[in-house]
Amino acid sequence: MKLITVACVNLLLLAKAAKQYVATFTSDGSGIVGTVTVDMGQVSVDLDLSGVVDSGLPKNFSYCTGAGLSYHIHKIWTHNEATDTTVCGPDYTAGHWDPWHACGAASGNEYCGDGNGTTCIPKADYDPDFSADPFSAEVGDWSSKYGKVTVDSSYMASTEQNSFYEVLPGEMDGLSVVFHCGTGGNRAFCAPFLESTEAVSATVPDQDNEKVVVARFAELSEESMIILAPNGTIMVNVDATTGGDLVDSTCTEFEYSIFEAGSLTEGATGDGCSGVGQQYDPTDQCLPWSNSEYCTAGELCDDSGYVYSCDFTNQRYSCAPGDLSGKMGELIGTSAVYSKTLDGNTLIPPTDTLIGKVIGINCGYSSSNDIKFVACGIIEEYEDDGSAAAISFIMATVVSFIALLF
Repeated sequence: MKLITVACVNLLLLAKAAKQYVATFTSDGSGIVGTVTVDMGQVSVDLDLSGVVDSGLPKNFSYCTGAGLSYHIHKIWTHNEATDTTVCGPDYTAGHWDPWHACGAASGNEYCGDGNGTTCIPKADYDPDFSADPFSAEVGDWSSKYGKVTVDSSYMASTEQNSFYEVLPGEMDGLSVVFHCGTGGNRAFCAPFLESTEAVSATVPDQDNEKVVVARFAELSEESMIILAPNGTIMVNVDATTGGDLVDSTCTEFEYSIFEAGSLTEGATGDGCSGVGQQYDPTDQCLPWSNSEYCTAGELCDDSGYVYSCDFTNQRYSCAPGDLSGKMGELIGTSAVYSKTLDGNTLIPPTDTLIGKVIGINCGYSSSNDIKFVACGIIEEYEDDGSAAAISFIMATVVSFIALLF
């Protein structure tokens, strides 16, 4: 039996060469001086509004800033000049950047709207509670995630926020930041994000919980398991060499993702997984067997042109949070035992919320077949059993920690 061990992929190390992205405000542009800086999972605001106390903001200074300032990532920047301005309308900045279909009132996502047709996700239902559910808020809705930025008696507005689910600098390329009056919501001032000369210095924080979880596939082998950790580590160690005997012989590569448990009460293989529920899809991205009410046979809002396309390397938010093989970029094959670890920045769901759900290993989707499982395992809190897979996970965690020191 062959063993394929894929080297630990550490996204933290890859990020060391990255630069911060910064939106810069100047006295010659908007009249405001300062920056909004995006680092690794961190956003920092540092603005001096003393130059617009008498004029420059909608209505007047007190009206615009008295209740704080809302701030969001917007989808575009179409001004000819890459400088800050007070001309921030939809023609220049569009709506909020909302790749995960949270659908606030100003979302720029094309599937958000009145709840009908191809805008089937209703904006009226937007009710963000980021600390309890990171998928309930638009990725770009910073003020709903962290609160409005307040302006102090010296006319300074400053805040620094970070999250496991926050953006990385390179994801800001081509996007902009818009500040809105806390009262009324008027667009007040804006600027494009540009790559700076400063190297990143922050580190993406862990999730707010501490539970490492595991799905075991003992029916394949005692060492077969998938482990998820709150620092973002995904460790896969699966012996699928007998998988071809459990499914159609034409299926030789397997996806793996998170599912609702359905009626499953214990791990199984093949037809024993028939009780597994639908794919866990909290961001309505329409995995083939999605549990989203807005998805039908892989289509979002009945749009026949919609295709789920996970490209984690280039756009992390293009992948559904529970699409583990999509994030890994590889499928499990039947020719060898498969072992791979992906560290950090993976945007996996809060691990403590996954206990009781299922990780399924299945044949890829085609429009002519139902789901065919190789194996399925109930997600439970991880306990080190001393197995080789467990030791590999511990080593991967150590490597990830060391990476933080350099």
